[in-house]
Amino acid sequence: MDMVNDNACWAVLAACAATLAVVHAASPLGPSDRPEAYFNGSSYIRLSRPISLKQLVGLSFRTCVGGELFSQRFEGYTLHVTALFEQVVVSWARPSQPHREVGLAKETLDNRWHWVGLRYNSDPPSLLLEVDKDTQIISNVTWNPELLSPGALEAGGAVLLVGNVFSGCILEGPQLEFHAATSQIRNVVFGHCPLTTDELEVGTLFTILCLLRVISKCNGVVSRRGLFPGIDRKDVLRIQPKDHCYNEPCMRHGTCISRHDRYECHCTARYTGNNCEVDAGDPCASAPCQHGGRCVEEPRGSYSCACPAGYHGAYCELEESLDPQCVAGPCHHNASCSVPPGADTYVCACPPGAYTHLFIPRT
Repeated sequence: MDMVNDNACWAVLAACAATLAVVHAASPLGPSDRPEAYFNGSSYIRLSRPISLKQLVGLSFRTCVGGELFSQRFEGYTLHVTALFEQVVVSWARPSQPHREVGLAKETLDNRWHWVGLRYNSDPPSLLLEVDKDTQIISNVTWNPELLSPGALEAGGAVLLVGNVFSGCILEGPQLEFHAATSQIRNVVFGHCPLTTDELEVGTLFTILCLLRVISKCNGVVSRRGLFPGIDRKDVLRIQPKDHCYNEPCMRHGTCISRHDRYECHCTARYTGNNCEVDAGDPCASAPCQHGGRCVEEPRGSYSCACPAGYHGAYCELEESLDPQCVAGPCHHNASCSVPPGADTYVCACPPGAYTHLFIPRT
């Protein structure tokens, strides 16, 4: 790499680092300690905090076949952002209104990292789809204005999914952070993206929001350059998949997952049956929380364990290995104290209730 291009790459890296700091500044919890994950087509992450279209929302992804990047639904209001063959599509629906979609032509199924986001502008009001450095207006006061007033889509009970029917890697972004305390995880592998690639890596920020000069291969991805051996054409997602969950067949008693030709209901602890139609009773009756943890049933029928000091985990099954910073008990209201790997200060994971889920002390 010559000196001119080298300086340009480092300038891009500096800009990316600054962008990342600004992006996460608006997030209540900030970036998680496991920001990168692999999805195998049957995976998903359900986040408990619905996104708002009045704030920047987005993520970075890397794939050869595409799929749904993130979606949100509530009582007939739906929003999907999907990576397809040579375009990224935003689609949405409202009760008693036809399905709508807007796409931005962009080749992203190339095993390189790409950024996708929805950005709201207030003056004049508009909503933009961003794919890397390209943008497309998807809503303003005269065109698709319903997206500027999302209504029930952003209700507290809305279901927000990341990576459903997606094969590839996703790096968290604003409003889509993978915090363990605020997410339900299925078949997701956290860590460095395992997709085979040949990369010219400049530092470690090349996977975040920006495009560097990276040499990648898909072992058979369809692209304008032709079909390489390895991946069949039928594996590449070309059209928006049908939303089999639109009518909420799981009765809001679980998470509805729309597959290519069917839906699946992943029921909360209280319910069972193909459509989560059977009430199995209080999920706390079996005393699932260990070591004196307090079981708290949540409105949709799931539960969480409020762990006593010294224990953590979904069932309070793990004993805390106290860091010196936690010995003095700096966390209040029965919260657990821990120091994440690589961090230089403690965090407090609060029990469900009136307190915040996570507290990170100022340094």
